[in-house]
Amino acid sequence: MKIIIQYLQQTNKLITSPLVVHNDLPTNDWTTLFQLLAKDNSYQGMANGRSFYEQCLPSNSLSIAFSCTSVNWLSKVPCTITNHRFYTYAEEKERETFKHQSKLDFDTFIENRSRELVPGGILIFNIPRADHEGIVCAAPLTVIIFIHVQNYYSINKSYRT
Repeated sequence: MKIIIQYLQQTNKLITSPLVVHNDLPTNDWTTLFQLLAKDNSYQGMANGRSFYEQCLPSNSLSIAFSCTSVNWLSKVPCTITNHRFYTYAEEKERETFKHQSKLDFDTFIENRSRELVPGGILIFNIPRADHEGIVCAAPLTVIIFIHVQNYYSINKSYRT
């Protein structure tokens, strides 16, 4: 989030201090986040204790949504993996059950964010994935995310947060 705010500040796209709503389950330990927020005055921050698989903010209230390494967590465990703890090593039927749940959850996530975003708002997200060898990777996407944000604001010069 900090890199997006810095870019918006450097390009004079911000007309006010941004409000950042941090979202996680209500059972999250929010202490560290609140300690960080107290030290950072580059934006106004607050926490919202809801599942991102439901609508978290009012409709048409969000300019930029950013989600990093979150939608890989499913809303529920769709079945027990019999021979391992990790999805990529599950039996074919179990993997298909996980894939189906993943699709349902992703559709729900996108539907809720699309309601929350203002017209012209953007959703930036990074989803860790497993390659054909089962190795989880996500880091290279950080550079791609930043480039897309730059391109969006270069194209939409009149957009203001």
